[in-house]
Amino acid sequence: MSKSNNKPECVTYADAENLMIRMDAMDRKIGKEQADMDAVLTQAERHSAKIKEMMKDRKALFEAMEKFALTRKGLDFTGEGESLRQRALGRGVIGFRLSPPAAAALSRDWTQAKILAAIKDLLRTDPAWKRHAKAPLIRVKESLNKDALKDLDLPAADLAKAGMAITQDDLFFAETAYQRELKETEKAKRERGKAA
Repeated sequence: MSKSNNKPECVTYADAENLMIRMDAMDRKIGKEQADMDAVLTQAERHSAKIKEMMKDRKALFEAMEKFALTRKGLDFTGEGESLRQRALGRGVIGFRLSPPAAAALSRDWTQAKILAAIKDLLRTDPAWKRHAKAPLIRVKESLNKDALKDLDLPAADLAKAGMAITQDDLFFAETAYQRELKETEKAKRERGKAA
């Protein structure tokens, strides 16, 4: 957020030059802040790698307990109540819970297309399914592919028939010397990388 609420004015090339000098100085400060932030991010990445390794180790511990509990499921984790499906340990609890209900294909033979076709047919013909004909069981989402429309190269009059137009704006840019230096440095790095 800018510290100043004063909007700069630019009515002459001298004003533009002064603004460019300020922008260039600001770009250099931004570059330094970016470098500081990158250092912090590098440190965060190191921490992230440590956490990822610990999570991998934790998963192995969990899987070992799960394997053990599965061997004891019929013996120690029986019954309908939640307390009968778990076992308290010194530092926590292990046990079994029912997963939330989920719709799933009966087998790999039942593809998504086959299931959709069967449901559409059942909604029309089967009394048990007909009762649910208004339920939103099948989603249909259409959207305009603007890139494909743009590539059609249709005349403006034909596009207007569909309420469309291809637009293009003339956008202003201002590139400071610092930004140019960065571009040139990046370009040189890429060229050195290609040559290697």
